[in-house]
Amino acid sequence: MIKRASKKSKKKKVKLTPEEKKERRLKKAFQKKIVSSFRFAEFQYLKTDNIHKLFGIKASKKGDVDFVFLYENIILICEDTIAGNKYIKDHMNKTKILYDKIKEDFDQHNYSFLKWLKGKYSDKFDKFKTYENNEYQIRYLYFYKEKLPSEKTQYMDYIQTIDEKGLKYFELITKILKFSSKNEIFRFLKLDISRIGSVSSSEQSNEIDTAVISPESVSGLKNMKTVSFLMRAADLMECGYVLRKDNWEESAELYQRLLIKSKIESIRKYLLDNKRGFINNVIVSLPSDVKFIKDDVEKKFDDINRIENLKIKIPRKINSIGIIDGQHRIYSHYKSDGKEESKIADLRDKLHILVTGLVYNEKIPPNKRIEFESKLFMEINHNAKTVSQDVLLSIVSLQNPYSVRGMARNIILELNKTELFFDKFEVSTLYKSEIKSTSIIKFVLAELMEINEEKETFFKYLNFENKIVLKDTNHKDFEKVFKVYIKECVKLINNYFSAVRNNFKEEWKNPKEHKIFSVASMNGFLLALKKSFKEIGVNDFEYYNNKIKNLKINFKKKDFTYSASKGWGDFSKKILEECFEIVESN
Repeated sequence: MIKRASKKSKKKKVKLTPEEKKERRLKKAFQKKIVSSFRFAEFQYLKTDNIHKLFGIKASKKGDVDFVFLYENIILICEDTIAGNKYIKDHMNKTKILYDKIKEDFDQHNYSFLKWLKGKYSDKFDKFKTYENNEYQIRYLYFYKEKLPSEKTQYMDYIQTIDEKGLKYFELITKILKFSSKNEIFRFLKLDISRIGSVSSSEQSNEIDTAVISPESVSGLKNMKTVSFLMRAADLMECGYVLRKDNWEESAELYQRLLIKSKIESIRKYLLDNKRGFINNVIVSLPSDVKFIKDDVEKKFDDINRIENLKIKIPRKINSIGIIDGQHRIYSHYKSDGKEESKIADLRDKLHILVTGLVYNEKIPPNKRIEFESKLFMEINHNAKTVSQDVLLSIVSLQNPYSVRGMARNIILELNKTELFFDKFEVSTLYKSEIKSTSIIKFVLAELMEINEEKETFFKYLNFENKIVLKDTNHKDFEKVFKVYIKECVKLINNYFSAVRNNFKEEWKNPKEHKIFSVASMNGFLLALKKSFKEIGVNDFEYYNNKIKNLKINFKKKDFTYSASKGWGDFSKKILEECFEIVESN
């Protein structure tokens, strides 16, 4: 009797809980954004996820890498997580241990990981030139969904971290600029353009035969000269950078708006239809190492005191030419794999854009340059509908960081780093947060920041060493005392709103169901704080906690009736009466 072979038992499919299914969907969507962003930028995607191997010189660490991306001799090793604050530290630790092993392997020229990649993904490497192992530049990236306090990511050392806001920026830029978005990624990675691809033995530069330079006496601009010349769009895209307010950087010195896809495509269509560029100049700032040549002799900045024709040499470097106005005209020449690419490629190479370049005296500090450029941008674009109020507020803050609005924006940026308000204020169009900061800055917080002893302000009631110095912006200790003032303001606001959180814990935890973070609520609390100074001065957390507990208010969306326009005034009166027993006279 012949026995039938027993059928292999099928593995039971693990049934996922609804929470696990949701997490898997979120993880997949997050990874898709990462992969598509780099693919749009002409990077090759090496699918290494779930391929476990031993890492390190002694092959002592087993694990897998989520992603690897390749472009010429650039290799990006990537890990991602959607874990929240509770679990992320453990994941970051594991990632760093793995990356340390890979880095050690590269640093000691063992190259076992690189050799494995070359062998397994030879088809991807074949798309580029052949490079020696020591010619590859490695970058280690860590993507995480939830925004984390800076101290949690700083210990990652050589690993570059990208949160959801940064990823959204790259996703947007790569979708609009396609292959030409590489330069933005190179800028983030801090790559030297001369080391991307085959290394050139000589310094590359754009040499422009005819440029008209004007001294300060003609332009009326102090400590800077203007240069007019023609430059290829391809070169401007390669060497240019834009200080876009909404990108991966956390800085107050950013003012430009994001690229608008419809505007880019409209200009691109114009280029294709008309086969010519524009007669109006784009405006840029030129790098400090630009050279001016007259009759084969280099001329120094101070030697140029009349209008004259010169040759200029602009070094070919990433992040060297600051685009102040005209980014849409420049980037409409982007490179892609679309059907119109062959025609655009010809225009990108042949058409030259009229450029007005600013050359600064080396004595002008970087912050003063940015201040001037932001002012120039606003002068040019003050009537443009596409420039948002938040961008304009950023520019005002840059032009005068010690103005009431400039100081108020500084406070918001600092509060956003605290545990209490961590990332709750919306300071970017890319990253939606619970609290809209623009109206708070403009209508209440700016008034509170005024350096005035006659009005009800932080300055009048806060006591700190040498505060009188703040009345003179030219004082040698002004910057030092200003930082103390900002710190003291943040401390007071934290004490006050910590009391609010302590008495309205559920509302603070669930802002989607409540309006505790609405403009009316936030401005109402701040206005009440301001109006309480005259009667009770400045107090600590314990004092405010004991007072706020007397506030009888329902923050649920259907029940909180104070409006965003004028409602905060009425809400502040309620807070004053119920918490501080202060009744305002009409």
